[in-house]
This record gives sequence, structure tokens and C-alpha cells, in this order.
Amino acid sequence: MKLRKNLFTPPLPPWLIDAVLSLLASCILATVVPWKIVLLPTTLCGGDNPAHPVLMQSLSESFFSHLSLIHYSYKFWGGFEAFQFYFPLPYLFGAILAKIIHPGVAFKLVTLFGILGLPFAFYWMAADLQFSRVGRLLASLLSVPFLFTNAHVMWGGNVYSALAGMIGNAWGFVFLVFAFGKILRSYMERSFSILALAFCLLAALSHFYAILILAVLFGSLAVFDSVQWIVRRERPALGVYWIGASLVLLMAWWLLPLMHYAKYSSDLGGNWNIELLKTFTVPEKIAVCLSFLIGMWMLVRTRFAHAVYGAAFLFLGMNLFCFYFNRLFNTSVAAFLDIRLWPSIYFGLYLLIILAVETLYQSLPLTLFPLLLCGCYFLVPQGTDFNKAQSWMQWNYRGIETSQGWGELKSALQQIENDPTARISYEANGSYANRTFGSVRAMELLPYLTRHELILGGIVNSASYAGIGYFLQCLMSNEGADWPPGSVMPAKDIPRGIEFMKALGIQYHIAFDKGNRQILDRNPEVQKLFDGSTLALYTLKEKVRMVEVYSDALPAFYSPAYRSTLLNLPRWDAMRNAGILFFPSRAPAVSGLNQPLPFEPFLNFLAAQWNAKKRVFDMGWQDRKDRIQSKLNLFLFFRGTQFDPAKIGAEGTEFMIADRGFDPELYMLKGQEKYSEVAVPLLRSRPGESSLVINGNGYRAFVNGLPVPIGSPARIEFPLQGSGAEAAPFAWLVLKPEGPYHYAELSSTDPDLQSRFPGPSDIQLPARITDACQVQLERSFQRIVLHTSCPGKPHLIKFSYYPKWKSDVPISIGTNGFMVLTPRQETTVLVHTSGPIDLLGQGITALTAVALWILCGFFRKSSARRPREVSYDLLGSPSPNREDA
Repeated sequence: MKLRKNLFTPPLPPWLIDAVLSLLASCILATVVPWKIVLLPTTLCGGDNPAHPVLMQSLSESFFSHLSLIHYSYKFWGGFEAFQFYFPLPYLFGAILAKIIHPGVAFKLVTLFGILGLPFAFYWMAADLQFSRVGRLLASLLSVPFLFTNAHVMWGGNVYSALAGMIGNAWGFVFLVFAFGKILRSYMERSFSILALAFCLLAALSHFYAILILAVLFGSLAVFDSVQWIVRRERPALGVYWIGASLVLLMAWWLLPLMHYAKYSSDLGGNWNIELLKTFTVPEKIAVCLSFLIGMWMLVRTRFAHAVYGAAFLFLGMNLFCFYFNRLFNTSVAAFLDIRLWPSIYFGLYLLIILAVETLYQSLPLTLFPLLLCGCYFLVPQGTDFNKAQSWMQWNYRGIETSQGWGELKSALQQIENDPTARISYEANGSYANRTFGSVRAMELLPYLTRHELILGGIVNSASYAGIGYFLQCLMSNEGADWPPGSVMPAKDIPRGIEFMKALGIQYHIAFDKGNRQILDRNPEVQKLFDGSTLALYTLKEKVRMVEVYSDALPAFYSPAYRSTLLNLPRWDAMRNAGILFFPSRAPAVSGLNQPLPFEPFLNFLAAQWNAKKRVFDMGWQDRKDRIQSKLNLFLFFRGTQFDPAKIGAEGTEFMIADRGFDPELYMLKGQEKYSEVAVPLLRSRPGESSLVINGNGYRAFVNGLPVPIGSPARIEFPLQGSGAEAAPFAWLVLKPEGPYHYAELSSTDPDLQSRFPGPSDIQLPARITDACQVQLERSFQRIVLHTSCPGKPHLIKFSYYPKWKSDVPISIGTNGFMVLTPRQETTVLVHTSGPIDLLGQGITALTAVALWILCGFFRKSSARRPREVSYDLLGSPSPNREDA
């Protein structure tokens, strides 16, 4: 069957016609953009955007001065590995553009690329799928309802997602759509395509999620090829799979270190409760149903040999499978979260709609063409959607310099603009900050606006121990901008917050709330530098130390699950600045001097300190009547395994001591919990019978192997366990999970019963001797020089640990996630350098690039000898490739 020609063919070159039509939908969208505000030389501040200009600035400094993309930045998180766990392309482009125009304007234009570029990408994807120009134009226009979906504003590839700060995701979607068309065209032509590989690379460099979507696409083609081989003995399109293999190899410089260093990245959030069908409008549901029927008809007509429809259905099906069974994939890093899968499902459905529209255009009489346009019209967003997007753009792009609080913030920062580089902390106070400065995250712009740095920041996954900064924020304001898994956040306690500021090396603090400012005004350790109606700036009177020195070798906490311990030790007064090392595995201790921290006495010590109230209160629980006020608050848990009393203190044991009951979702994402038993050590001061009440759900309870009831008092006998002087009335309560939701809390009226181990409850920690030492730090790009008068003593350097830091002595993870080393001499140099895995990845990438250069001609020649045996157009008829129809 011959495909229909275009409705009209103006006397213009084909390339010019395509250029005009491909830009039409983007030009329509451009009318929504408030260009007058965009071109103002101001700094974007709205949604999650404030951290992003800092990233662009950091990349600009590292790339133009040191030709480095991945680097250690001091600006956020007390130091973090920039662009190892994030995506450099949008920020590199912005940094280059900022050399030509105002950096603020450059960054605004970067945020618009994903919005304005998507219709253009849809047009050329349709061109690669051999659509008519009418079909290409309709595909481009149908990207507009895709962009304006109101389903959610996170990782959606839509307007609201981009405006909320998911810039890399928006860029990735543009290049992903280009790559999608190029890959399917290469598949139909049985060829290797350099252009397809180039767009795959651009998508991967924009956002990691694009790699996952591309993997699903290649998987879909592999399944389709397998079916064709079984049914027709048609040989697979190997050249296409070389595109995917080449992508992985060319990205090895980033992917191999990403996987190797993933344990130093903060996991963030969990699955959102997305009800898939409710996210689509009624016209979208109707369009999807009709498109599904048309697509199935095309597959049946071609005996399931139609490559484009086959790939589209398989792509959608594989994404739906991951969506509904994503807990199978949630291990240490939740790559397949519902919220991340939703956009690819949405794209897959729109791909079916676009294919169906072209099929109908080719098969229906021209007199019915207006009816087809009417059907597409019902998918177009309403005027209110455009107004909403424009209003959001105006809010974002006006810049922090036009916000209500900018004048006072600028005046406050002028007080410290000439001071040496130091760290600043600030309150969360979300609704106030949003109203006064334009975003709840507005203060993340501070490293961009000043020379000073943060213990907080944006891009939470890039932080090794993000919970530390948010812990301080909660202490200073009773609110945190985030709550990463693994942390139990404290209630507001400003005096303890000031002590924690010292431990973290923070000199300045910005306060918003008047009540908090009054508390700070009365504190003798701080001095007010600026007082305004919207904020106040404080400094600690004593200059903070960026290095702590300890008297003796530090004890070591060995566990692959050390993170939860590290993140929660600041809850105890004695532990915020204590000297402790953390080792992810039971490796040989440094120099043989760092003895393992005795696990049971350590937990007894923490429980005793907690019960003596030498600690913080848990946020939201300090005044609750159901707060655990007895001494039954020590829970041990074992991720994905059964409890074994013989392995207490061995690798993998984690614990929680709290005012609240045990909730596994504080420590792990939903789906990562699997079968995790919880154990509580019960010790009575004398033998006899005791009463215990276990409240909660999702657990079966056992004491010494015998079942006990949930929700009602249980009588438990405590005979002496053990022999000799070590005998004690001790029992294990074990909670075995059942069902999807788990929570447990314990209470008892027995004053002799508590949760702890038999034995001592004191530990000896080395004393801080910093005052007796002359210590100085010098730092530059990826280099720190330590000068000390106390060589041979452990030094805690208050920059976040990352394994790429090297020196002539071992560097370990210390308290609050900082670096610890014991210098041998008065001057020690630390250098941030590539490790073996980095060099391996770089080598693979370089060799692959050279091999592709050499073999590119071979792929083209071989593809010319291997056409696909049967090729189908969108009407399901065998046909040769066509240039235009």
C-alpha cells in the first residue's frame, strides 16, 4: 500500500520546511515564557533550584582552571564529590554560556532548554520513524500535553518538574527522545548509528535515569528480536546493540566509579504512592485505549513483525512491570522508584498515541482529517495550565534579588564579605523562607552569593552523610529541609545546636524565627552581627576549629552498616565531638592501634546516657504521652536476616535508642527492609517475674523462643542466665515481621526492667587535646595541607571523608563523617586523586573511543550488507525505506 503524500508541498527546500515545522511547537511554548524576567541579571531562586547555580559555579571553577568535571567541592556538605553522583552536561553548558552572558541569565536559559527543546525532539523522532510531515508536526504538538501534565512535579520530564529543579532530567528527556528515534531507525536499517550513540551519550550525561530508560529500550528490542528469530529465523540487528554496548563503555569513566563509590552516597526518599490511572486525564485515557487497539491491529496484521509498534508495546510493558514489581529492584540504591518510572510509562503511552495518529492519517480518507485534528485538540492543555506555568516561571526567574528579604540578606552578608572563608548554617522555616526569599531552599545559594560554605546543601544524593547537616538544622529550628533515611531527627535545642556548630566547624548562623533569635540573643557564646525584620546573622564569639586532636589512638566501629551509627551519634552529648573511627568492614585496624569499640558496653553506655537525659529529644515526641519513658528503648535490628544472639556486635548489627518505638522506615527505604528481625535485650536487676506490654503491628513477639501476645500484658520469668559472676536475669525479646507495615514499642511498670546487656556501661574515649597543639589547615583545589605541632596524635579534619583522598598515612572515616589521620610529621599533605577504579573507567572509555573511530567504517559497510529481511511501514505493508511521505 502506498503511503500518502503530504497535504501540501511548498516550493521550498525540504530541510527548510522541516526546520520551520520542527520549531513551531517550541515557538508556541516560548510565548508562555516571561522573557523580560528571564533576561534580568538576577539569580534564579524557586523550588529546588537554589543549589544549582552553586553547582554550575563549582563546575566552572574546576573545569576552566583544572580541566576537571568530577571534583571535590568544599561548597556544600562540609565537602562532597561533585558530579560523581550527579550529571554534568547542563551545568557544563551553563558554565560555558556564563563566559559570554551574565551567569544568572545563563542558568535561566539552561533551565528552559528541557522545556523548549522537547517538541523539537519529538518532531525529529517522528522523522526518524518515517512519519509524514503532517505526522511529525502532530507529534511535535502532542509533546505539549506531555509537558503540561499535572500528575506530579518530580522527575517528570514535564514543565513543572523542570521548574521545580529537575533540570538534568528535563535535558535527559530531550536527548532521550532524539536517541529513541535514531535507535529505532538504526534497528529498521540494521545499522550502527554514530548519531544514535551521540544522542545516547548526551542523554546519559544529562541524567542517569536516561541510561535506565535506554536500557529498557534495548531490552525491548532484544525481546522483539528473539521473537523474530524463533518465528522467522530472522537474524538480530547486532549493530543496534553495539550502540548500547558502546554507550556503557564510553560512560565507564563515570559508571564504574559511580557503582564503586555508591556506598558514599546518601540514599534519598522512598516510593511515592502513585495511582497510575488517576494521573491521566479522560481524553488521555480515551486516546490511549484507541491507540492500543490500533497498535494491536497493526501487530496482528503484520503477524507481530512490525518493529516500531512491537518495540513500543514491549517498552511500555517492561516499564509497567518495573512499576508494579519495583520492590524486587530496591536494594542499596532505589533506581526503579515509582516516581522515576512514571515518566517513562507516560512517554511510552504518548509514543503509542503518536504512532496511532500517523497510522490514522495514512489510512483514513482526507475528508476525515479534521476529525483527527479534533481528537488531538482534546489533548491540548487548557489555558489555565499555561497561566499556571507562566506564573511559576515568573516566581522562579524573578531572582532572589527581587525577593522581600533580599535587602536585609545582602546587608547581613556584607558584614562577613571580607572575612576568611567559613561555614554558615541557617534555619529551615520552610513556609517563611518560601514567602520571604522565594524558596524553602533559598539559603543554599549562600556559596554562590558569598565566599562562605555550607554543611548543608542541595543534590542530597551527592552528600556522603546528609543527615548530619539536617540534624543541626533541626536542633536550631525544629525543622529540617529534608530527612534522609538512617537519621532520627532531634527536637529544637539551640544550646546543644551551638555545641554541634562547634563540632562541625560552623562559624556563622542565620536565624529567621523571632523566638529562636531571642534564645540566641541570650546565649553568651554567640554575637549578633546583623539584626533585621526578616533575619538575623550571628557568629560564635570563639573562632571554630577545623581540626580536632585527640590524646590516644581512636577506637574503631567496624560494620558495613556503620552509617546509621555515624548519623545518630550526635543525639548524645558525649558523642558529638568524640573521637571514633568507622570502618565499613572488619579490615585490619590502622597501624594496629585502633582497637574495636566494645559493642555491648558501648550500647550500655549510650542507653545509660539516654536515660539520664544527656542527649536530645526526638523531634515530635518530646511532649507526647506515648513517648517511651521507661528504659525499654534499645532495639537491635538485622537487615534482611534472622536474629542470631551469637552474632551480636558482628558485621551488620544496627541499633536504635529513642523516645519513640521502632520504625524500620527510619533506616531503610520501603522495599529494602525485606525480612528483618528486631531484637531487644531485656535485663532485670534481680531474678523473678516481670510484666511487659508490646504495642504495634506487623510483628510476632517471642521471648527466649516462646510466643508472647501483642497489645496485652505478658508475664515473663527472668531466671539467672550464665554462670558464675557473669550470671544475670537476662532474656531476648525477638520481633519477627509479618505483613507490610511494621512498628513496635515497649512499656513496663517494672522499675527493675530495662533494655540493655549484662556487664559494664562505661567506655573510655580519648580526650581532645587541641588546645595543647598548634594546628593549621591550608587548602586549595583537591589539596589540603595540615600543619601541626602534635605529630603522632589522631587528627580529625572537618571535611567530609571520601576515599579518593590520599596521604602518606592512612585516612579513615571519623565522627560526623569527617576525615581522620595520624600524621607522622609536622606537615602532612592530603591530595584528592583518582583511584584504581577511576583509572580503569577512564581507560575503558579512551580505548572504546579509539576503537569506535577505527571501526566506524566497518559498521557502515556491514550494515549495507545486512538489510532487514522484512520491513513494514505504519500501515503494516512491506515497503522499502522512504525519504519522505
